[in-house]
Amino acid sequence: MDLLERQAQLEELTRYLHDAGTRAGKIAFVGGEAGAGKSALVEHFAQHASRSARVLWGHCDALQTSRVLGPVNEVIAGLSALPGGPQAAGLSREQLFSRLFETLSAPNPLSLVILEDLHWADEATFDFVRFIGRRIQRTRCLMLATYRDDEIAPSHLLRGVLGELTGQHSARIRVPALSLTAVEQLSLGTQRNPQTVYEVTGGNPFFVRELLSVPTDTVPETVRDAVLARLLPCSAAAREVAELVSLLPGRTDLWLARALLARWIGRG
Repeated sequence: MDLLERQAQLEELTRYLHDAGTRAGKIAFVGGEAGAGKSALVEHFAQHASRSARVLWGHCDALQTSRVLGPVNEVIAGLSALPGGPQAAGLSREQLFSRLFETLSAPNPLSLVILEDLHWADEATFDFVRFIGRRIQRTRCLMLATYRDDEIAPSHLLRGVLGELTGQHSARIRVPALSLTAVEQLSLGTQRNPQTVYEVTGGNPFFVRELLSVPTDTVPETVRDAVLARLLPCSAAAREVAELVSLLPGRTDLWLARALLARWIGRG
């Protein structure tokens, strides 16, 4: 599927990478809802950036117990595989942070470091982001951190990181939903009504892509599984409410909603 309506974000990232190589490094937080296309955006950008910069990846995972410094270890492993790259064996956390900072700074090559799904990171990884983020202007590095902005509650640890890393060397990039025009373009050659697809999906690129890939009378298994996965952490009452409102097309009068949801009021 084409990468539509992302040109402004790509141009912004291109400018940041150029500045990291010529003036000062930068950290950019790339936010959007699940399925908004954050990974598609950074992967597309990284493919082109690899012509002028070394690209390093680190991933956070939705594990019951987060890997301590999981994405940081992946980044250091990528660096260690390069000729003359740093070795992390036996280093303390403080030494590891300092070694990475040195490796991302002049006279070393320009680097693009991508940390995926930061909303699933452990506390030590957040400390790393703070450490590098406060010194990023002294590096030759553009660090991109993707996160689901609809999954971080006010008390989430990532909120503290976002609040602390502000100023001219930090940026926020939002990946919005697709417009109706984009959905119409993607729907060309399919049997789907683009207006219906847009209304059902809200322009979410993941749901748009999956709906357009199957017959009109089919609900994609990928969509079903994605929705169920999002409901798993919710309470039983919340899941019941979600199942109920999913049966109500469009807007619902307030009196009807109150009547239908009365049994859940006051429950978790």
